[in-house]
Amino acid sequence: MMRSVSMTILAVCALTWVGCASQTTAPEDESSSWNWVRLHEGDTDSYSDLSIGANGEFALDSSSRGGESPARGLLAGERLETLARLIGDLPLETYSAQGSCEDEYVLSVTRDGSLRTYRGSDCAEGTPASLASLRDFLAGFAAEIDEPQRLDAGAVRVLASGSTSAIRTAREVVLDDRDELFALIREHRPGGIVALPPVDFRNEVVVAIFAGEKQSDGYSLSHGATLSGDNGWLTVQIISTEPGRGCEPASTKTQPFLLLAVARTEGGMVLDHISEVEDCGF
Repeated sequence: MMRSVSMTILAVCALTWVGCASQTTAPEDESSSWNWVRLHEGDTDSYSDLSIGANGEFALDSSSRGGESPARGLLAGERLETLARLIGDLPLETYSAQGSCEDEYVLSVTRDGSLRTYRGSDCAEGTPASLASLRDFLAGFAAEIDEPQRLDAGAVRVLASGSTSAIRTAREVVLDDRDELFALIREHRPGGIVALPPVDFRNEVVVAIFAGEKQSDGYSLSHGATLSGDNGWLTVQIISTEPGRGCEPASTKTQPFLLLAVARTEGGMVLDHISEVEDCGF
């Protein structure tokens, strides 16, 4: 069975999960019109490169990933609002630290239709406080994602899974209360009685994953391992299976889906997408 891996990071909230919802992004700070921010630290042998868009989409590439594809995901909730505020506080003029040292970094922002670059270092004097604050925020976020983790079998429960849904486009949402879950179930299975699975929203959130419409059967979504780190982050493996060599799936359209109850954490949640191709033989 062939396997490939991609990462979706949902840094949705802290322990209290204030502001979490099924929405995938938080409102942009109206005081600053920005498109992208990027932080690059280190050199060829040891580096970290993080970029985040105003809609919360981000990519993290680092030497610690060992050549794997960048981790891609979504920053939302209070953290995205904080990021927008920090960007809004940056100096309007570009900045370059005087002198040089090993701990140099480059922070660039696309704002108000133009690219602004700030070159700083930990050993430079006179670094603007706003630049230092934004760099610390981005560097801390990147470090959280790369923290080592251990197995945590009790953090996730499978609420429902299957191959038939009225939701025919690929979607991932995080639900924070019963009203949001009710609305999603009604969209998922319209025209019938809505039966809500048991969820303790004081201690759990619901992660709903829809693969979109497939042109045959043989496709499925399932939950793999769950990992947790000392920083409060959870990594939840989502396994997507599709028919491969020797398989003869029926030409029936399917819409694979998976609903999970996930324990609330102090950090964020990483959805680790693992793609598997079923080998049915010759």
